[in-house]
Amino acid sequence: MPNLLLTNLLFIIGLYALLELGGWLARNASSSDAPPASGVVFAVFGLIIAFTFTTSAQRFDERRELIVHHANAFGTAWDRLDILPEEDREAVRAPMREWIGLIDRPVQGPIQEHLVAIESEALSLQQEAWDNAVAAVKRTDQPALTVFILAPLNEWSDLTTLRRTRGDVGLPPMVLGTLIGLSLLVALVAGYAMTKRGNPLLLHKLAFTIAIGILLHVIVDLNAPREGLIRVDRADRILFELYEQNKIPAESAEAKAPPDAD
Repeated sequence: MPNLLLTNLLFIIGLYALLELGGWLARNASSSDAPPASGVVFAVFGLIIAFTFTTSAQRFDERRELIVHHANAFGTAWDRLDILPEEDREAVRAPMREWIGLIDRPVQGPIQEHLVAIESEALSLQQEAWDNAVAAVKRTDQPALTVFILAPLNEWSDLTTLRRTRGDVGLPPMVLGTLIGLSLLVALVAGYAMTKRGNPLLLHKLAFTIAIGILLHVIVDLNAPREGLIRVDRADRILFELYEQNKIPAESAEAKAPPDAD
C-alpha cells in the first residue's frame, strides 16, 4: 500500500510537470489557438477512464458476491453433514473448521506471499474434507446421500477455484499503461490549451492533476481488493461469522460436563 501511494504521488508530480511543459510550449508557440486535436484527446481519455472505472467497479462487486456465495455453500455443506454419524461428521468438519479458520490468520510478510500460502493450505484442507466425505457416504450404503451431501461440498470447492481465478483477473498491464500514457498526454495538451486561453491559476493546475491522480488511484485500488483502501474485508465478515460459530472443536458431552465433586 505505501508503494502504491508513493507511485501515485510521483505520477501526480509528473502530471503537473507536463502541465507546466504544455504551458511553456503555449507561451513560445506562434499560433494563438489551442491545437484542434485537443478535444479529441480529451474525449478519448474520458471514454477510456469511464469504461475502465466501470469494469473495475463491476469486477470488485463480483468478488464480493462470490464471497457471499462461498459462505452460503460452506454453510449448506456444514449443515447437511448432520445426517452422518458423529464420527464421520466430525472427520469432515475438522478440515472444514481449519479451512474457515484461515481467515483469522494474521498477515505475515508481503500480502501476496501470504495469500499464496493460505490458498495452498485451503485447497489441501478442502481435498481432505472431500475425501473424508466420500468415504463417509460410502459407509452409509445409501446412494441418495451422495448428491445430498457431496453436491454442496463440490460447490464449495468449485467456488474456491472460481475466487482464485477472479482474484488473478485485474487491470491488464496494457490498459494500465495506456491510461498512464494517455493521462500524461492529456496533461501536456491541457497545459497548452489552458495557457492559450489565459494564464491559469495554480488552483486550476493542482485541481486538474490531483483529480486525474485520484481517479487513476481508485481504478488501481479497485483491482487490488486485498491491498489498497477499497477492500472486500466487509464481505469477508460473513465467513468470519461462520468461523466464530464453528471454530470450537466438537467435544463429547462427558468432556463438556464439569468434573464431579468427590
